[in-house]
Amino acid sequence: MFPRIRDLDERKLLVPYGTEVPEILKPVTKFISLKVFIKSYDQLMRVAASVKDGTLTAILACQKFGSDAVGDDVRAAGNQFGQLQRTLFLCDYYTKPNFRRELHRVLNRGEAVHVLQRAIYSGRMPHQKGRTNESLEAISGSLTLLTNLVMTWTTQQIQAASERLAARQIIAPAGVLAHVGPARLWNVNLRGTLHWPIDDYADRIFGGALRDRRWPLAVVSSVGKVAAGAQP
Repeated sequence: MFPRIRDLDERKLLVPYGTEVPEILKPVTKFISLKVFIKSYDQLMRVAASVKDGTLTAILACQKFGSDAVGDDVRAAGNQFGQLQRTLFLCDYYTKPNFRRELHRVLNRGEAVHVLQRAIYSGRMPHQKGRTNESLEAISGSLTLLTNLVMTWTTQQIQAASERLAARQIIAPAGVLAHVGPARLWNVNLRGTLHWPIDDYADRIFGGALRDRRWPLAVVSSVGKVAAGAQP
């Protein structure tokens, strides 16, 4: 998964000293030394292997080589490795339109899930809640479950709509369907629907207009249902 990099227009292409760079790219290129990276490469790979096989957790590795480890050769080697990876990413991002478009689509999908979660959980967590790992896991798990339920329902509706179009001999191109995702919010009423007994109180609401028979009762009822958020 590739990140969304901030201040992308200010990023430089970091390359090792001695690399031949085209003249047009020199204004956006910065040369770095890989002496520390070469020196500490084996130790960096040991850390990566330990995280991969579970001997060392990723959280503990980040704590060990965090800001307190400034000056550590392994930390410096990891930073340089990340800089080289980011340079490769920038090359792909700027030169491959399909890659750039797909990257934005995937990132927008992930951010759409967060928007949906914030809409589902709109209140504040009570002060007495969330103080233990168990309560945090319960809250997080419940929110994830509700989010998955909404996306599952939306997926079913998208599938049903696709089948109705197919029955009418309307086939959506694969490129269009690739941009349709289930992490949508606007097709779901998260606050419920209010139904008012308009027929029972039509005379009070509409007064003389109803008594004078200028509006049929069916029309009055339909208007009331629309006002209440229901289908006429």
